[in-house]
Amino acid sequence: MRLIAIIFCMFLAFYAHSKQTFSTYLIPILSGTGVEKELRSVAGINHTFKVVEIETDKPESVIRLKWNSINRKSLGENPIFRVCLATDLRSFQKVQVNVGASKTTIGEIDLTMGAPFQLLELEIPKKHVSNVLKQGVDLRIVGEGPAVSFFIPCNDVPESFYPHLLQPGNVSPLEEFYAKMASLASLSSYGWQEGCVIDGLADLYKKFPEKKIFKAALDTHLDLLFPENTTLKHENSIEETSCIAQLAFRDSKSKYIDSVLHFWKSKEDVQGMINDERIAAEGNYTVAWPLAVIAKQLHRPDLAEKAIRELRMRRDSLVDNDGVLWLRHKSDDKPQKTYKLWSRGTAWYFLGLARTLDVMANPPADLIAEYRRSAAFLVKYQRENGMFHIFMEEDSTAFESSGTAGVAAALAIGIRNKWIGQEYSPYITKAFAGLEKRLTPDGFLRGTAQTNKAEGGEPFQRKTHGAILQFGMGMFAQLIGSMTPNP
Repeated sequence: MRLIAIIFCMFLAFYAHSKQTFSTYLIPILSGTGVEKELRSVAGINHTFKVVEIETDKPESVIRLKWNSINRKSLGENPIFRVCLATDLRSFQKVQVNVGASKTTIGEIDLTMGAPFQLLELEIPKKHVSNVLKQGVDLRIVGEGPAVSFFIPCNDVPESFYPHLLQPGNVSPLEEFYAKMASLASLSSYGWQEGCVIDGLADLYKKFPEKKIFKAALDTHLDLLFPENTTLKHENSIEETSCIAQLAFRDSKSKYIDSVLHFWKSKEDVQGMINDERIAAEGNYTVAWPLAVIAKQLHRPDLAEKAIRELRMRRDSLVDNDGVLWLRHKSDDKPQKTYKLWSRGTAWYFLGLARTLDVMANPPADLIAEYRRSAAFLVKYQRENGMFHIFMEEDSTAFESSGTAGVAAALAIGIRNKWIGQEYSPYITKAFAGLEKRLTPDGFLRGTAQTNKAEGGEPFQRKTHGAILQFGMGMFAQLIGSMTPNP
């Protein structure tokens, strides 16, 4: 009997150890002088959020966070503290993190060119962990710029958006990634950012049709982007129109489709091309791709031809005589190309090209040739770890997650359509492996270059090491959804 009891106890111990648990978030009690607000939307996402706002460079403006009864061992070797940004920033500011009562600064979190829903994290130095758990932390904003808001607890908002300490589970980071994608934790700003996310959700559902959570998440995201019985969105830029592709797949009669078609018409230049005063690579993804989807759904060959012209215009304007791709081309009195081989811009060009041709019944031969040329040209810049640098030919710049995922996803689409051969498969496999290593324990993707704003420009893009931004996760999801075989 004693032996049976011992075996039973060993079984229970094994079961308890082997039972899968997802990461959890230890939410603090919030106090301080920050101003709490309730918002009906953030960055074009129509949902109720609560935020706390603090002023910058004002020591008296502070958020205080305090935890109760935390098991130190549950935080892992290197405890991670996070907050989630609710403000769109065009400034060079930082979050200063101090141990509560002692006023000891334990680190700073960079807010430069920050975007809504961006997760900001700090690895707490080991020597400060016990004091943080006892005393909590104070947050202040330093650096010239506006007041800054962070998400705080609110019904139906993911806990990962609240201020928290991360308590890792024992599920693989990839499984955690799938769970994050299939929830509101993958929300990003309306426009190309959320377009990357919902395209990723659609691709995951096609890849894993038995996992209905991806379809449910896609529908939820679309409902938050395009709510019923509300005023139509007012687009300001062609960067904002990629979300219409997935809406057109779901509801080709939506009132939003006509609205976007009229907006694109207002953006046509004298040649009938759609742009924002300059030709930009993202137009392949934010204009040509949704145009091609609408053309298919509405049986409009005229719109398909327009999508083809958009691709050709960008090919002819953004690819130089050496085959190098530039992000932007301004054709005024002083023609100028900028952002040479910027990783995410290159991905927009190549992935937008691939997705647009993929949805067409008979894609033109010259654009298939451009796809093949781009594939052969770009893979030369992939490094041994599977990644591409922020500026592909500049090894001094950091490795970049969204560009790597976008280029690899485009390669996978090409193999599926037999535009390129299986000799490109190793590049895809290496990219997936490199990106998987960048997943956090709870499934977020690190190392996506921050949004590209004029205030930061090329100098900032050259020095950044990236951040956790959900549109990068969306591009990684597109890679996974397009890979054969399953990762």
